Amino acid sequence: MTTTHSTTTATRPAERAPWVVHPLAATVLLVDAAVTGVNGLAYVAAGGWLADWFGMPVDLVRVLGVVLLAVSAGVALLATRSRIPRRGVWALVAVNTAWVVASVDHAVLADLTGLGTAWVLLQAGVVAVFAAVQAWLARRG
Repeated sequence: MTTTHSTTTATRPAERAPWVVHPLAATVLLVDAAVTGVNGLAYVAAGGWLADWFGMPVDLVRVLGVVLLAVSAGVALLATRSRIPRRGVWALVAVNTAWVVASVDHAVLADLTGLGTAWVLLQAGVVAVFAAVQAWLARRG
């Protein structure tokens, strides 16, 4: 007599790799780092002029420039790793999203010039696009 045993194994959904492997991930991050770095450099080097044009305090412009340079360096470091950690990309999405919210808030509530309001909203839009693409990469890549 032959007995057949049926075994059932619980299946788990496939776990996502901790790395972003999409071929464009490094490029997207490097473009973000470059744009952020150029803005940071401009804010530090030409803070006085930009503050006048935008209607912002010069100290705020220069401090934001230093912050942008630091963020740029961090994003470049993330982009040039041999494996791009998914958590690092999600952290960048959070930073970029916070920047967008703070920028829109500043554009609405601060007493900026017309050029200042336009610039703050323009750069918020660019950063929002970066955040959206990076979120897509973190989910899919």
